[in-house]
Order: sequence, then C-alpha cells, then structure tokens
Amino acid sequence: MLRLGLLAIAFVPALAAADEPSAAIASRAVDVALAGPDAEAMRDLVEEKVGRLGLHAVFRGVDSVDLETVSGPSGGGRRLAHVFVDFRGADRGVLLILDSAEERGLVRYATRRNGDEVAREELAHVLEEALSALMTGALIGVERRVPAPPPSSPPHADRPADAPAAAARRSDGASWGVGTAIGYELTLYAPRAPPMQGVNVALLAVRTKEGAAIAPGLRVDAALRLPTDLHTEPVPLSVTVVALRALGTLELPVRSGFNITGFAGFGTDVVTTSPRAAPRIVPEAPGTRATATLRFGLGAGWRGPVFVGVRLFADVDVVRADYVYVSGGQESSISTAYVARPAVAFEIGTP
Repeated sequence: MLRLGLLAIAFVPALAAADEPSAAIASRAVDVALAGPDAEAMRDLVEEKVGRLGLHAVFRGVDSVDLETVSGPSGGGRRLAHVFVDFRGADRGVLLILDSAEERGLVRYATRRNGDEVAREELAHVLEEALSALMTGALIGVERRVPAPPPSSPPHADRPADAPAAAARRSDGASWGVGTAIGYELTLYAPRAPPMQGVNVALLAVRTKEGAAIAPGLRVDAALRLPTDLHTEPVPLSVTVVALRALGTLELPVRSGFNITGFAGFGTDVVTTSPRAAPRIVPEAPGTRATATLRFGLGAGWRGPVFVGVRLFADVDVVRADYVYVSGGQESSISTAYVARPAVAFEIGTP
C-alpha cells in the first residue's frame, strides 16, 4: 500500500508537467483573420514571418474588420496575438494587431498605389516586428478605448508614441497624400507654328478613404513654355508663355499600381510677345499680357518606386487676346493662338 501511494503521488506532478507543453503551444499561436480575397494573398507571407519567430498561425476568414469592435475567436484557447488583415479597400490595406488580452491594439495602413505586393510586404514587416515585441513581453500600440476627440481638440503631451499617427487620421478613415511631379509638355499653340515645348512642375494632393472607389484631389501646375516663332502675317512674332493652373482631380485605381485621373480647372497664361522685323509695319512694343484660361484633361499613370504618367488636355481661352499692330495709320490685329490648344505632357514624380 505504501508503494502504491508513492506511485500515485509521483504521477500527479507528471500530469501537470504534461499539460505545460500544450499551454506553451497555445501561447505561441497567432490568430489571423483575413477580410477579402486580396487579403488571402498574404497567407503565405504571414506564415513565413510567423514561422521565422517559432510561432504558428491559425487562419480564419471574416467578412469585415471593424477597428472599434473586432475581437478574437470565442474558442480555441490562449493566443499570443490576434491579427486582422483587410484588403477590401481599393486604395490601401489595413493591419490590426491585438495583444493576447485584447487590451491594446496596433493599427497600420499601407497604400496600394505602389502595388499590392509592396503593401503586403510593408504590413508583413510590421507584423513580424510587433509579434517579436510581444514575445519579449513588451507592450504594443495603444489601449483600446473610445475614439479620440476631433482634431480641433488640443494635443496631449502624454499621448502614447502611436497616437500622433492615429490622430492624423480622420474619424471617417480618410487621409491625404501629397506629392510632386516634373514633366515635359508639347502644345499645339498656333497655326503655321511648330508645337510649343515646355517644362512643368506640379504639387498634388489626393484624399483616399477606406472602401472608396474614387479618390478626389487637388493639383497646382506651373509651366514655362519656351520661346516659339509664329509665322504670322504680316508681322512675324515670337511668343513665350508662363502657364499657371489650379485643378480639381478625380483618381480611379484600375489595377495594382495603375490609375486613371480626370481633371479640370482654371488659371492664367502670362504671354510675352515680341515682333520680328517687317517692312512698313509699326508693331506694338514687346509686351506681356495675362489671359484667363480653362483646362480639361485626362491622365494615366503607374505608381511604383516613382510615379510615371502621361496627360492629355486642352487649354481654352475665356477671352481672346490678339496682337495689335499699325499699318498705314490703321490698327489691325493678329490672332496669335488657337482658342482651344491641345497638349500632351509626360511626367515623373513622387509616388
């Protein structure tokens, strides 16, 4: 009897030890919820990053990801983290990581303008770093709580490190991206004249919103069109143009990295005209004038490491401005430009 009692006492700790590996295995599991078919493309990448840390992923599909109310699965035991990947939006992918207790969360966004592969790599890198931190017992993200007050509220000095990025995002999930571009233009400026060449610089801003198919934006253009000789009669002219435009834009993503953009707006052409020699003609002195101009156009581009695009557009004068000269005591005028001037521009810029 004494021997049996000793065996029983020894067996109880053995059972407890046998339960420890299963608990350790559960604590090294990562719950991964994927929303949308494009998120499924991250499965292999997530498995690679998770496996590199000695963890294993438990995948499940979800219809949507609500950043305010998401939670881990009701069963399945303890998890090191709960991960949510959402690629339903046309403009960006979303990654949300909750700790094991679901008390803290980390949210990151990756634009799809540079291609889905780049976006997936960015989010997978963030995931690997966050899981590595959790394995050491570090805290990630910020505490889950009621959304921050509107942007008009004064910032708090004790705000956690991740809070500035969260505060910069609007409550409706919209954000602005700003970029620049430089380009080369060809414009059909006037009859019997070669295309007018020019260079342009642009400042662009695009407003993207989760789930929105079209991204509105703004564009400011400044172009210098190089001196061009016009074969006008009876006074040959040389013309230089500085064109300034303020445009509204609508950008439609077509496929990974590619987009089509429509734009329209207004501005001014600052035109400098210089007459060339002509017999028995008293030309107006070389002068500069400004004319109001409308612009309409369509562009296509690809966003990768840089933005590369082409634009087709037309400038239309609101008021026609001709060049005046005197011949035989009579004032006459010369039409120096098409009222509607088609143009093409090639540009490169920030993504």
